[in-house]
Amino acid sequence: GKGGGGVISMRPIGKFRSCFKEKYGTPRQGAVAKNTRGHVQFYSWVPPDSLDGLEAFSHAWLVFWFHRNTNKVVSGKVKAPRLQGESVGIFASRSPHRINPIGQSLAVVE
Repeated sequence: GKGGGGVISMRPIGKFRSCFKEKYGTPRQGAVAKNTRGHVQFYSWVPPDSLDGLEAFSHAWLVFWFHRNTNKVVSGKVKAPRLQGESVGIFASRSPHRINPIGQSLAVVE
């Protein structure tokens, strides 16, 4: 319909575990810290055979929820550090402070 949109319900299938415990010191992109690793820990209800064939791929997209996002007010623009403080639209940035705090990351399959 027009206007208000609807509600989308998703069920998490697991958690991502990283060697980084705090946001400070965590690189913006994994390519910056190539020797670091993380892993997806799937919940017990996820069938193990759902991963069959994944080893044939070099990468997989991880879609996630910024669950530690603490912002209560969402602005349409943010100040991008790499643009010397210039404001850009939220969807032109990598900010976790989004209208819907959904993110994605391209991960190497090992």
